[in-house]
Amino acid sequence: MANIHTRKLVEQLMGEVVAGAKSNGIIIKDSFIQKMLDYTVKMKPYRTSMKIDYDENRPLEVEAIFGNPLGKAQDKGVNLPQIQCLYQQLKFLDARKT
Repeated sequence: MANIHTRKLVEQLMGEVVAGAKSNGIIIKDSFIQKMLDYTVKMKPYRTSMKIDYDENRPLEVEAIFGNPLGKAQDKGVNLPQIQCLYQQLKFLDARKT
């Protein structure tokens, strides 16, 4: 969160999550993004469940967490380029582990 480049990426990803949700009738207020960013800045570093799975050489839940929501947004004609990129990178990492 302290790096301007990664913070910008996080903000873009969160914006795409909002857009994807909206395409499926779920409204997330723009203020929620800032609220989550504020919470995250205060948090101590931790490993996400997907990072733990990766470290433990277990399959990643790429489809459940990224693929399914991405596909639903794409079915509605919504392009989420940052999430698509992250999805492809995670699929690559997941394939390398198996």
